[in-house]
Amino acid sequence: MRRQFKIKSGRPSFIRSAFGGIGAIANLFLGLYLCALGTLGLVVGGEMFFPLVPVAPEDAAAALLVLGAFAVVASVLAISDGRLKRIPLLVWAAALFLGLAAAVFRGDYRFDGIESFKAHGWMLLGSFVLLCASWVRFKTPPRKRPLY
Repeated sequence: MRRQFKIKSGRPSFIRSAFGGIGAIANLFLGLYLCALGTLGLVVGGEMFFPLVPVAPEDAAAALLVLGAFAVVASVLAISDGRLKRIPLLVWAAALFLGLAAAVFRGDYRFDGIESFKAHGWMLLGSFVLLCASWVRFKTPPRKRPLY
């Protein structure tokens, strides 16, 4: 009888851990971008037409600011240790992906030609990659600190 032993280390692979970390940082930059757009819209004080966010044009700036602030807070929490702190990032990435996917099927959203369709497709693909990275970040065990 032949036995096979698998050696499994308790540490995650470097690539998987780096993918999750890069995803958290990319979500942080996306959140900062949304915060900047929302702040700019509030400072200028006009109506913003942002077709992917299903709110009235006069409320779009505040909605972008709130969404961006949630993304920033979720990303900062995900960079810290602890698996429970990574849940908001996973929720944010899932909401982003589902919101972009739902925009395709909404009746009031129209594409302005093939270039608009391609841009939305790239955004949808990017949000799926961020969702995968957030999932990897969530599943990566916290780093063990040495006990000196």
